[in-house]
Amino acid sequence: EAAREVAAAEAEVEAARERRRQAELARKKECLEAHRSSRSAVERASEEARAAGAAARAKEDAARAQRNFERIQFRAEKLRMKKERETKTEAVKQREAEERVRRLLSVRDRALARMGNLTDPQRILKPTAASSQPAAVESPLFPTTGYTESALMMDVRYKLGAALSNAGLARTGYARALLTSEKLIQPTRPCANSSSIKF
Repeated sequence: EAAREVAAAEAEVEAARERRRQAELARKKECLEAHRSSRSAVERASEEARAAGAAARAKEDAARAQRNFERIQFRAEKLRMKKERETKTEAVKQREAEERVRRLLSVRDRALARMGNLTDPQRILKPTAASSQPAAVESPLFPTTGYTESALMMDVRYKLGAALSNAGLARTGYARALLTSEKLIQPTRPCANSSSIKF
């Protein structure tokens, strides 16, 4: 009987131990469930925050893409207008160049018509209009006062005096008589004529 009581007591102890173990397991399970539920709540909150951030970023990206699209459209319109202006300017320049060429060709044709027949091969050998004109007298570089050498050489007395001087006979009486003779006093140019009326 004592053995039965000991066995019963041991069984009771074992049953109490099993209950405590089951209670401990239940408590741990509840703690684990509570921990999991709190962790899942934190994860859900974190996931929601991430989702909200992603949605805000997506909204911001969409707004930026819209602004960029509008900016690109604006620039494309400006570029199109600039190209249109350049095309119009180029067309105006082209028309002006064509008009200039047309006017130059018209002037050339009129000049060729005034010059006459240009297909004459003998034209090269003929004198030009300028070369067929009489030679113009060149004006002296500096103005001359008095007599020039060519004007003095037109006077017979000067030429005779120069010849006598070169011969060394300018101071002789014969030279003086020869230079003052009546034949040499006659005027040699019309501008040297003087009136016979004595004043």
